Amino acid sequence: MNKITQEFAQSDSEALIGTKEVSTRTIMFLQCVLVMTIPLAALNFYQGHTISAVLVVGYSIAVIFLIFFTKRSYLKYTQPGTILIASIFFGGMTILQGRASGVHFYFFPLIFIIPFLIEDKKDFKKNIILYFSFCLAAFLVCLFIAEDVSPYQVMPTDKLSGKYSQNSIISILLCIIFSYLSVYNERKYVKVVLKEKLKAEDATKEAEKANQAKSTFLATMSHEIRTPMNGIIGMSNLLSSTTLNAEQEEYVNIINTSGEALLGLINDILDYSKIESGNLELEQQDYNLRECIEDVMDLFSGKAASQGLDLIYQVDSRIPSVIAGDSHRLRQILINLINNALKFTHAGEVFIKANLESSSTEELELSFEVIDTGIGIPEDKIPKLFKAFSQVDSSTTRKYGGTGLGLIISQKLVVLMGGDFTVKSKVGKGTTFSFNIKSKTSSVPQQLPVSFNVKSSSSKKVLVVDDNPNFLTILKSQLEQWELTPVTALSGKEALSILSEDKDFSLVITDMLMPEMDGMQLASEIKKIAPDVAMILLSAVGDENRSLYATVFSTILTKPVKEGQLFKAIQSELSESKNDSVSDAVNKPVSILSDDFALDHPLTILLAEDNLINQKLATRVLNKLGYVLDIANNGVEAVGMLQKKDYDLILMDILMPEMNGLEATKVIRSGAQYQPQIIAMTANAMPEDRETCLNAGMNNYITKPIKLNELMDILRESAILARENKLKKV
Repeated sequence: MNKITQEFAQSDSEALIGTKEVSTRTIMFLQCVLVMTIPLAALNFYQGHTISAVLVVGYSIAVIFLIFFTKRSYLKYTQPGTILIASIFFGGMTILQGRASGVHFYFFPLIFIIPFLIEDKKDFKKNIILYFSFCLAAFLVCLFIAEDVSPYQVMPTDKLSGKYSQNSIISILLCIIFSYLSVYNERKYVKVVLKEKLKAEDATKEAEKANQAKSTFLATMSHEIRTPMNGIIGMSNLLSSTTLNAEQEEYVNIINTSGEALLGLINDILDYSKIESGNLELEQQDYNLRECIEDVMDLFSGKAASQGLDLIYQVDSRIPSVIAGDSHRLRQILINLINNALKFTHAGEVFIKANLESSSTEELELSFEVIDTGIGIPEDKIPKLFKAFSQVDSSTTRKYGGTGLGLIISQKLVVLMGGDFTVKSKVGKGTTFSFNIKSKTSSVPQQLPVSFNVKSSSSKKVLVVDDNPNFLTILKSQLEQWELTPVTALSGKEALSILSEDKDFSLVITDMLMPEMDGMQLASEIKKIAPDVAMILLSAVGDENRSLYATVFSTILTKPVKEGQLFKAIQSELSESKNDSVSDAVNKPVSILSDDFALDHPLTILLAEDNLINQKLATRVLNKLGYVLDIANNGVEAVGMLQKKDYDLILMDILMPEMNGLEATKVIRSGAQYQPQIIAMTANAMPEDRETCLNAGMNNYITKPIKLNELMDILRESAILARENKLKKV
């Protein structure tokens, strides 16, 4: 019995942990029942109970079929069939042999075995109640229908009492055995569950250790690469601000481009790692969607111009001016997609569209499309786009470069933002990357749509000339929203034809680069036909002849044109009091590095840095801003120097010998009488590194390679705080 019980328990554990798909315990139970029915059938034949014997044989055949179908997995739920057949069998035996035979007592072992037969612990209570109720109902029906002594009973009446006692004792013994099996099996189940739980916990711990090891490796790799990259990019930026000939300038630009590409690769790997480990969290901040897109367009305007491509965008006017979401991650997605589009497009345009799909009081669904007229992607190669470190083919990788991480990061970010990502492409025609995201409505008051202040400007006719149909459509729609009357022309000749028939135009907006007749040539011809009409030129970034256009055009705008700039330029041109000089839309280059910066934002600065190259770089940059700084080679020196001199600002590296930046900060915060601003300036770029620095007592955190604009912003803030501290001290 102990061996049978162990086999039952072992089969139960196998079923519970999912190593077998068939109902193992039920099969073993049916096999045992089958063995028991053979002598029972022989006994009934011997006693002359032919009908009962036939019923037993039928029951045995039903059990055989049940075992067969269960083993072949034809039956998903075996327990109901087992209980149904057993109930029919015991009910039939009771009716055939009568209540006096005691056969009906076998319903009780059947009830006791129900908990053992149920393998699905998910609906255990529900199944117990269901099967128990069925057996009890069958038992009561049999008692109601069956007679004390059945007319089919052939056994003498005086012997029925002995059989009654025999069946009663056997049923009691079976109840005890089945109860023991159920309890033992339940204990075994608990042990198996605990064992599997411990295994799962161990596996989780191992996975956490592996993730921690991976994070540590990535953080170390990032730090070790960023440290020399800080010197490379920083020094090349300083070199580019000096007087260089054309060849030297080309070499410096190559260094800068290569450095930024390597830095982008590092950031992509870190982002991919954070997404895979589930550690990437989205921010919810208010931002202007149009400005976000325009900022991205600014990044690529120079590259698009150098390739002779049109970079255009369209934002649905129904989208609120301010929405809530993670603008940084949306910007990252758009940068990846536009960069890819420009990389694989040699002629034509890259078109970015943002539309409002649906809106409610609290949520918006936005859709975006990045459409290019590039080389296209074969349909069977599209799935490869979303595999890490994969490209459509190896030749593409060699020719165009890239790791293949950008698109998979973008796709995962879109999913995190509650949307999906699709690609449509035709070889030789171009590719469309589409995605949608969910965003929140902002509590910030919405900006009203811009409108002209001058009433006389309303309904004035504007001639728009550009060889790009999409740009004409977008600009026409925009002008109509401003209540102007736009007329479009796809070429200079078409524009002249329109003007020759109708000279009642208040303004002409023309692109510079057009086939057959460019913007300058068109302007010269227009001056002959309509000398008083105002003209706005749309010029590409980096156009070397830009200064020559000012003699013909009163306003020059850089493509891609921002809505706000275009509005101001048109308003200025249509205003009666407009100036004749070129509009402020033409930006003059401003030198960032200036000695006057330190005069406006005075600070005493201590640099705590152990790397000689980074010391030289920081010294050169700060000197060019007008600062004189002291240098500490480690945390111990920094603490000692602060005791001798009150510094307004300490630029603190994290990883230094003897005493690192975190320890030095804690010492300064706990003991120094004068508390300076402490800024972490480190190559540790993981999100947790920032929290660690701030928790240690630092005021801010910037990563290497240092961006000059970020450094200057921190210097401005530190100068304000230093001035306030000195006033409090006085």
